Amino acid sequence: ETGITIDIINDFESNLNDGYKKFPYDEGLTTLEYDFSKTLDEVPTAIGKLEQALVKNSDSKFVLQRYVKYYIEKHQLQVARDAISKYLKNHPNDKDVNYLMAHSFIKENERDNIKTIVSYLKKSYSPNDSFYMRRFEHAKLEYLYGDEKTAKKLFDDLKDSSVPARIKNQVRDGGNHIYNASVVTVNETFGFVNCTGFSENIYMSMDCTSEENWELLSRRDRVSLNLCFTFKGPRVNKLVIK
Repeated sequence: ETGITIDIINDFESNLNDGYKKFPYDEGLTTLEYDFSKTLDEVPTAIGKLEQALVKNSDSKFVLQRYVKYYIEKHQLQVARDAISKYLKNHPNDKDVNYLMAHSFIKENERDNIKTIVSYLKKSYSPNDSFYMRRFEHAKLEYLYGDEKTAKKLFDDLKDSSVPARIKNQVRDGGNHIYNASVVTVNETFGFVNCTGFSENIYMSMDCTSEENWELLSRRDRVSLNLCFTFKGPRVNKLVIK
């Protein structure tokens, strides 16, 4: 029975890894993984079987991945990290497992763990692979909590990559932190703000606020806002005039 379960998990994780490498933006893969995680969660003996398999072979990457994802989702982060650390002693350059370690620290606290997160994210992709989402996460976190110049270089590389335009332009979450800013320029449909804590002006489009507020906006107005991101860099998500 244990062998059947572990074989299924090995096959699933192996195919999932291949899928993400070949089709990194396929939302169907994310849905498939979510459904598989939910199914495993509903099987009381599943995690025990994973633990038994890792005791027998701690270098079993695909079993490790599912085991670690389970405990990260349960927010039992140290359990996940202990298993990852044991694996990385023998496979320090494994991109997927380094990414899982980064993810465990992201799950805990992005700001407080930024140096540790970046150290693992750097090992989770390379210049010639297709892990563009990992590069994006690195760029976003560098921008928010690390080094803005490093973030700009990473975003420039993403902007110049072969990623389809619809993926580059997809707006992604930047968190709920509220920043103070002032309007630098504004026209009929877009503008730029200078935001406290960041050196370069940030793009905004008219959909970041109501049509009425957009018409009231003018140069030097004080505003508060939160951010979102595309592969091209930061942009204003929601804006309120002070």
